[in-house]
Amino acid sequence: PSTSLLVDSMVKKGLFDRKENPRDRRSLCIRLSEEGESRFQLLYNGMKKRLDSLFGILSDQDQEDFCRIVDTLYTHVYTK
Repeated sequence: PSTSLLVDSMVKKGLFDRKENPRDRRSLCIRLSEEGESRFQLLYNGMKKRLDSLFGILSDQDQEDFCRIVDTLYTHVYTK
Protein backbone atom coordinates (compact mmCIF):
# COMPACT_ATOMS: atom_id res chain seq x y z
CA PRO A 1 0.00 0.00 0.00
CA SER A 2 2.76 2.50 0.84
CA THR A 3 4.45 1.86 -2.50
CA SER A 4 1.19 2.53 -4.33
CA LEU A 5 0.75 5.79 -2.45
CA LEU A 6 4.29 6.86 -3.30
CA VAL A 7 3.86 5.99 -6.98
CA ASP A 8 0.46 7.74 -7.10
CA SER A 9 2.06 10.84 -5.61
CA MET A 10 4.88 10.81 -8.15
CA VAL A 11 2.43 10.31 -11.04
CA LYS A 12 0.33 13.25 -9.81
CA LYS A 13 3.46 15.41 -9.65
CA GLY A 14 4.27 14.46 -13.23
CA LEU A 15 7.51 12.65 -12.37
CA PHE A 16 6.41 9.12 -13.36
CA ASP A 17 4.35 7.74 -16.22
CA ARG A 18 2.20 4.71 -15.47
CA LYS A 19 0.85 2.42 -18.18
CA GLU A 20 -0.76 -0.99 -18.33
CA ASN A 21 1.64 -3.87 -18.78
CA PRO A 22 0.88 -5.32 -22.22
CA ARG A 23 2.11 -8.77 -21.06
CA ASP A 24 0.15 -8.89 -17.79
CA ARG A 25 -3.04 -6.91 -17.15
CA ARG A 26 -2.63 -7.38 -13.40
CA SER A 27 0.49 -5.22 -13.29
CA LEU A 28 1.57 -1.77 -14.41
CA CYS A 29 4.70 -0.37 -16.04
CA ILE A 30 6.19 2.68 -14.38
CA ARG A 31 8.96 4.88 -15.79
CA LEU A 32 10.31 8.36 -15.35
CA SER A 33 8.37 10.93 -17.31
CA GLU A 34 10.15 13.57 -19.35
CA GLU A 35 9.75 15.93 -16.39
CA GLY A 36 11.09 13.27 -14.02
CA GLU A 37 14.07 12.62 -16.28
CA SER A 38 14.76 16.35 -16.53
CA ARG A 39 14.68 16.79 -12.74
CA PHE A 40 16.83 13.70 -12.26
CA GLN A 41 19.46 15.09 -14.65
CA LEU A 42 19.47 18.43 -12.80
CA LEU A 43 19.97 16.69 -9.46
CA TYR A 44 22.59 14.32 -10.86
CA ASN A 45 24.58 17.12 -12.47
CA GLY A 46 24.43 19.22 -9.30
CA MET A 47 25.62 16.33 -7.13
CA LYS A 48 28.37 15.45 -9.59
CA LYS A 49 29.59 19.05 -9.60
CA ARG A 50 29.65 19.14 -5.78
CA LEU A 51 31.44 15.80 -5.50
CA ASP A 52 33.98 16.78 -8.15
CA SER A 53 34.67 19.95 -6.19
CA LEU A 54 34.95 18.06 -2.91
CA PHE A 55 37.18 15.29 -4.23
CA GLY A 56 39.21 17.81 -6.21
CA ILE A 57 41.03 18.81 -3.02
CA LEU A 58 42.33 15.24 -2.59
CA SER A 59 45.40 13.87 -4.29
CA ASP A 60 44.99 10.93 -6.66
CA GLN A 61 46.40 8.63 -3.99
CA ASP A 62 43.97 9.96 -1.37
CA GLN A 63 41.08 9.42 -3.77
CA GLU A 64 42.18 5.84 -4.41
CA ASP A 65 42.57 5.21 -0.67
CA PHE A 66 39.13 6.66 0.03
CA CYS A 67 37.50 4.45 -2.61
CA ARG A 68 39.31 1.39 -1.28
CA ILE A 69 38.18 2.14 2.29
CA VAL A 70 34.56 2.72 1.23
CA ASP A 71 34.60 -0.54 -0.76
CA THR A 72 35.96 -2.41 2.25
CA LEU A 73 33.31 -0.97 4.57
CA TYR A 74 30.54 -1.66 2.05
CA THR A 75 31.67 -5.25 1.64
CA HIS A 76 31.82 -5.74 5.40
CA VAL A 77 28.33 -4.32 5.97
CA TYR A 78 26.55 -6.03 3.09
CA THR A 79 28.11 -9.48 3.17
CA LYS A 80 26.81 -10.41 6.63
